[in-house]
Amino acid sequence: MALVLKIFSPLVKVLRIADGEKIPSLGFIYGEILVAKNSIKEATDQIERNYEPIIKIIDEKMKGRLDTPLHIAAYFLNPFYFYKNTGIYDMEVMQAFISCVETFYYGDFDKQNEVVNQEVQQYRNKSGYFGMPLAQKGCEKNDGKFDPGLWWSTYGCETPVLQKLAKRILALTSSSSGCERNWSCFGANGLLITMRVGPVGSTTQASRVRALYDDDFESEEEDGGDMEFEDDEDPVFRDNGFMVSEFDLDKRGYGVDV
Repeated sequence: MALVLKIFSPLVKVLRIADGEKIPSLGFIYGEILVAKNSIKEATDQIERNYEPIIKIIDEKMKGRLDTPLHIAAYFLNPFYFYKNTGIYDMEVMQAFISCVETFYYGDFDKQNEVVNQEVQQYRNKSGYFGMPLAQKGCEKNDGKFDPGLWWSTYGCETPVLQKLAKRILALTSSSSGCERNWSCFGANGLLITMRVGPVGSTTQASRVRALYDDDFESEEEDGGDMEFEDDEDPVFRDNGFMVSEFDLDKRGYGVDV
């Protein structure tokens, strides 16, 4: 039972962040899933044969839903994650970020060039305002109050083109309502069986897990909490449950399967 809780607690945290009403959540989803994976590995004593089937299930649920360029770019643009480990800017993150830049500033090669070849380097190197002690102090804790979009509003003034993109992405919200069935601890029979706690339907483990986490999976309806952006020339972001599509690509001639 203790192992079951250690496995599911990090995943419950991701769902609670997704349904949070205080801070826009997109900037935290991808990063917290990576944290959850590491927590699961630690819970299984880093024994690959124990955690590999669980991680495989998580990756299957993520594919095409939570690992889109938009999710990955939000992860990179959240200084809480990036400044803790600047090594996250690998090939995958770079490609996702450039994809979002090309979509957001569609057809404007000068702005694309300014963001990718100039301004993002200041962010990566902690140049100017990004390197101020207050800027670094302001993003070192994720205590439920840290808003990366607000951080960019304060310290991204020297990179206005990148700042506009970062603020728009990090202002996006998400919801777990479309994925609760996929991620529910009492619906993931295969995962529980993989963890060798016995047949879920006939044991007390499932009922205990359900009792512990019922409240965590229930979220109140938002009272007009959805963020609306001004109707300007920028691409329109659309919230599609736990998955947010990459801007309004259909308008730009791209096909997005959501």
